[in-house]
Amino acid sequence: MDNFYFRLIALFCAVNGIGIVFSHALESLGIDDLAGALGNLLLAIITAISYYLGKKAIYHPKHQVFSRRLYLSTFLKIFIYGVAMAGYAFMRGADFTRNTILMLLLLYIVYSIIETWALAKMARSSSGHQ
Repeated sequence: MDNFYFRLIALFCAVNGIGIVFSHALESLGIDDLAGALGNLLLAIITAISYYLGKKAIYHPKHQVFSRRLYLSTFLKIFIYGVAMAGYAFMRGADFTRNTILMLLLLYIVYSIIETWALAKMARSSSGHQ
């Protein structure tokens, strides 16, 4: 198993742990803890799939396939997470809070940075540049 997946699991557990420890503070800010936990789980799964597609793209000899897979992984991640956030807002109706959406977007940025950093490091090492 790749080292990235261990870091991904550690990040997932850390975010859930922080959510549990500070659940009262998050609730006072109007953040839905269940939506945060489900969003964190969805992001971890999507990031694992996106990383897998990106990893396959880096080692593919054709540049077109590299571009196509990288764009596909990015598009899938944005689309699935966007639909999930819209579904949350639709299901909660007037009860949804902007702070929950902002927290989910912050988690998206954190997971994307971790994934991009790992793929960039892999691309540098595969091309011979250090």
